Amino acid sequence: MSKDEHVAAVLNSKEGRTSPPKPFTEGGLINLMKTAGKMVDDEADSEILKEVEGIGTEATRSGIIETIKKNGYLDVKKNIVFSTKKAEILCEAIQGTLLSSPSMTAKWESYLRKIGEGSGSSDTFIQNIKKFVQNLIETMPEKMDSSTIQKAVQQQQDSRMRILFCLESLKKQRKDD
Repeated sequence: MSKDEHVAAVLNSKEGRTSPPKPFTEGGLINLMKTAGKMVDDEADSEILKEVEGIGTEATRSGIIETIKKNGYLDVKKNIVFSTKKAEILCEAIQGTLLSSPSMTAKWESYLRKIGEGSGSSDTFIQNIKKFVQNLIETMPEKMDSSTIQKAVQQQQDSRMRILFCLESLKKQRKDD
């Protein structure tokens, strides 16, 4: 084809309905952790994640999910996994950082291989992690000031205040009765 060349085409439309994606189960989350390499754009990171079979190991993945649930980031009802408001706030806070990507695991695995081969230093690895964490500590307060996060925090505080007000009203009614 060349510029300004005309093309004949037959277009058809089909009436139908879209359906929402199926909700996640804990088994589905484990599968996502195994296949995390598919979600990474960088080919080298993707290959590393395929080789190490994603995030975590067979032995640790369910424990990771249990820890996330125990800390209030996920709720499970009738085997369906739901993220909590706390999880949504965390996701917004880390959005755009290496923490929000499986690439972090790939980069760490890559350097751990270098250490195993003798071409990397465990001290360097630890120092880089310290720098990474220090950077997060310094930049997170700015992200936490975003309007969505502040609004969620305010809603939670308002909700607590309403509960306290209701409790006080009930106590007063009982005294009056």
